[in-house]
Amino acid sequence: DYLVYCSSNETLENHVKSSNFKSNIFKANYDNGDIYIKDDYIYIDNRKIYNINDERNLLGKHNLMNIMLSLKVADILNLDFDKCIKTINEFKPLEHRMELVGTFNDITYYDDSIATIPDATINCIEALKKVDTLITGGMDRGIDYTPLINYLNNSTVDNIICMPESGHKISDKINKNIYKVETLEEAVDIAKKVTKKGYICLLSPSAPSYNQFKNFIEKGNKYQELVKN
Repeated sequence: DYLVYCSSNETLENHVKSSNFKSNIFKANYDNGDIYIKDDYIYIDNRKIYNINDERNLLGKHNLMNIMLSLKVADILNLDFDKCIKTINEFKPLEHRMELVGTFNDITYYDDSIATIPDATINCIEALKKVDTLITGGMDRGIDYTPLINYLNNSTVDNIICMPESGHKISDKINKNIYKVETLEEAVDIAKKVTKKGYICLLSPSAPSYNQFKNFIEKGNKYQELVKN
């Protein structure tokens, strides 16, 4: 009966335009549409609903779009917006997805080991903003890492710690401070030494972890253990 979608996704927008949907269609877009953002608020059908500056655990522009879509679904179902907003702001994301490990010696560590593709790593860096050191690399599936390489070369991330296999593969294409390591232990040790005080060290592999670990959970848990120790 209803289609609620992100119209800033060009492929999706073109598909909707070229199809004869019978659904009631609602567009979410950062700048315009049925659900949009204006003056730091999410609006639904010109009604002010949610302050995007509210403190929450769901960081990043991609999560903001998820919130926009969810609020419209809540609107369709006539749910209590106060309860919805409380739930959004208190929602705890998945483990190993932009998970805060803690701050040690004025360096804040995040675990994003669930990020197995470049887009996930890019979104995480954009969301956290103050990433100075990135630990990346995992099982090489032969995918194109050009978008990640280009992004890092134009980013404010100063230190890239490259783990096998994909990290080693892209290391010579990145114009930052590069540290090639073999183990996660080495990576964390270097990160502690090179990350600027007051900034973030992020583990975000852009690849699966099967080359050295059982899965991303084991890798993330090991990273957190090393950081805390």
